[in-house]
Amino acid sequence: MYDVGISFNVVKYPSFNTFCEAVEQYGLGVKPSSYHEVGVSLLTKKVELTIDAMKKHKNEWKTYGCLTLLDGWKD
Repeated sequence: MYDVGISFNVVKYPSFNTFCEAVEQYGLGVKPSSYHEVGVSLLTKKVELTIDAMKKHKNEWKTYGCLTLLDGWKD
């Protein structure tokens, strides 16, 4: 959801549960994430992972500086 910008509201659609049931056929224990999990719990974990991944880079900024380049815009 986060990589492709899918709205968290998707988990409220009946077709999302149908999708998850189809996925479950390929692995035991797969269950649909709740709206809260997608919008709070899982997002918080993803933010924490991103912050951890940035720590090394932020330390290097002190030595080498920082330059931000963008090649496009994404909402």
